[in-house]
Amino acid sequence: ATKDGKTLQAIPGAEATAQFEKGNVRGTTGGNDYEAPYEVKGDKLTVGVTATTMKMCPPPIMDQESAYLAAIQSAATYKIADGALTIANAKGKAVLTYKAETPVSLTGGTWVMTGYNNGKQAVVSALPDVEVTAIFGADGQLSGSAGCNTYNAPYTVDGKKIKIGMAITTLMACEQPIMDQEAQYLAAIQTAATYKIE
Repeated sequence: ATKDGKTLQAIPGAEATAQFEKGNVRGTTGGNDYEAPYEVKGDKLTVGVTATTMKMCPPPIMDQESAYLAAIQSAATYKIADGALTIANAKGKAVLTYKAETPVSLTGGTWVMTGYNNGKQAVVSALPDVEVTAIFGADGQLSGSAGCNTYNAPYTVDGKKIKIGMAITTLMACEQPIMDQEAQYLAAIQTAATYKIE
């Protein structure tokens, strides 16, 4: 983003993002999520009023957020070249530059669980400081840590459908809350039917 004629670099770990889809742009300012309507005609781009969540963040992130939202509201034209999107204002001055994110695939690394269904029809947050991971191997094997024990299970994917077979785990014992979460996680993966990546 640019502010007072200066180009601002995104704050590492708090980069702003934009996903343009079906007349709506949504993403994060680095601190809050935002959404706004947009319209494209040729290379002309207009962005409507943005709605954002209202979390308070450290001052540098809040400064980035206000500069970013002002910049996206001033959009008049855009161009895409060399994997980068540049948005300019009505004076033709570049106000935002984005680089395309590489598409994420199911087998593209380690997934860390943030929430799970506890078996009581509710999705709850993962226990803090207990990392539950899933690594979908290209060989059709799912592996990772269930929080206490490591596990392996076969899986198959067909389009957006996914089926995970019975998991085999190591047999260590941990504190009861961790063991409870582990049992609920291993039960939840058995019920997997579809997946999506956003």
